Amino acid sequence: MNPPPSTASDSERLRAVKALNLLDTQPEERFDRITRTAKRLFGTRIVLISLFDESRQWFKSRQGLMAAEIPRALSLCSHVLDFDGVFVVEDALADPRFARHPLVTSGMRARFYAGRRILSDSGHAVATLCLIDMAPRSFSVEDQAQLNDLAAWAAREINVSAPAAPSLPGEDHVRLATVLENITEGVVVTDLRGVIESANGAMQRMFGFAEHSLVGCNIRTLIPHDTQANELAVRNAGDLPSFVETTGIRQSGGEFAIKVAFSPLRLPTRQLYARVVHDISHDKSAQWAKSEFFAMVGHELRTPLTSILGALGMLRHEFGDALPADVQSLLGMAYDNGLRLNDLIKNILDIEKLDAGRRTYTIAPCNVAATLKRMQAMNAANAQRLGVTIRLAGIPNDLTVMADAEALMQSLSHLMSNACKYSSAGESVEVQVEIRDEWLRILIIDHGPGVPEEFHARIFQRFAQANIVRDNRQSGTGLGLNMSKMMVEAMHGRIGYESRFGQGATFFIEVLRANPAN
Repeated sequence: MNPPPSTASDSERLRAVKALNLLDTQPEERFDRITRTAKRLFGTRIVLISLFDESRQWFKSRQGLMAAEIPRALSLCSHVLDFDGVFVVEDALADPRFARHPLVTSGMRARFYAGRRILSDSGHAVATLCLIDMAPRSFSVEDQAQLNDLAAWAAREINVSAPAAPSLPGEDHVRLATVLENITEGVVVTDLRGVIESANGAMQRMFGFAEHSLVGCNIRTLIPHDTQANELAVRNAGDLPSFVETTGIRQSGGEFAIKVAFSPLRLPTRQLYARVVHDISHDKSAQWAKSEFFAMVGHELRTPLTSILGALGMLRHEFGDALPADVQSLLGMAYDNGLRLNDLIKNILDIEKLDAGRRTYTIAPCNVAATLKRMQAMNAANAQRLGVTIRLAGIPNDLTVMADAEALMQSLSHLMSNACKYSSAGESVEVQVEIRDEWLRILIIDHGPGVPEEFHARIFQRFAQANIVRDNRQSGTGLGLNMSKMMVEAMHGRIGYESRFGQGATFFIEVLRANPAN
């Protein structure tokens, strides 16, 4: 990895940065409006407006990233400070300057970068506006011009004089100390070595220590697996959660589950670290009880229901024609409702598995044609019952994507089930594919009533159902689209739809191709 260059006259630049009085201030709408506009305009995963001091890149505004800062030594944007123009890296893995960079090979796994430095009124490079994405992409001359315009907008906002933040008067210090002492979460502050300098009452009570007895102890006495500051900075730069779940050790030696949020505290003369600690041992007990309940549902309800459906199916098959019409109708109604209840139980169990993180994904090359044929076969009986035809339109046999084959098929099956349900007898549902650079889009197209406009905002929510009556058919569980979204996003894919009410709907899933070079 090539280290970022040290900017010319860095001491003068640092003075210019600090004169802006923007470092370590609260988010502001005037900057967030710029990054939101850039995200909509370019469609990248991450957009940042950053300022730089001696050792860090601090984000004044950020879209798509949870971290508030990263070490300057790891910064991609540091390369922009001495560059006059738009700095573009279309594929970081193919660029020898960045191919081994930690944010490219791990962390956020950045592939595309475009950045523009922002100058202060004194002419110093004080900030950057940058775009980051997880897939390579081109960046045209027109794109660069648009980024220049946004950087000029950011420069106007940055150079608006801001008064220095006043120091807290004595009464405010007392008020802040009172708040910290009375909140229910534990708060502990350590130095660079992990030695505790202060801890509030909740922290002491949580771990069973007497008042003030934690000062001078090492944080690893309480949290053996506590992560060092530099490791957490890299971790957070990858857009991972700003908290970790780990184990705490009480003074009595008992272990309990905790959640720890970590934050650097940069003082004028030194660096400290704060941790907010939450006892989640009761939450873990509740999760265990919930898992036991769902295990009971899976066994005590699903097992007899399977037997009931088998008996009803046998009666319909063996004696259906010989039964009176009203009995046949009741038998069919019982069988259909049994199938619906079975689907509901299956979907609830699947949702619980997804929520609990027990759904594992094996991302590997997956043949698209074979997956779609399996999906077609799985939905054939339902489509036939509804009088709907499923058509696969020109799917190449050698097309592969990076996905979990079972999760992809299950996600597509949910979309297909909806498409068939909202199609009239005699209509067809088409399945098509589109190659979009490194992505493959799989489309499921129906000719039903489409998605009502008022339903768009909640279409992927759990138990959400559009108020559409279609041929007196029973509604679904309202879980399929939510599960599809969770599984597709877990495979780093995308899911969406296009629809105008009364003109059908096209739902699609996008996943990365396994062989984009071909």
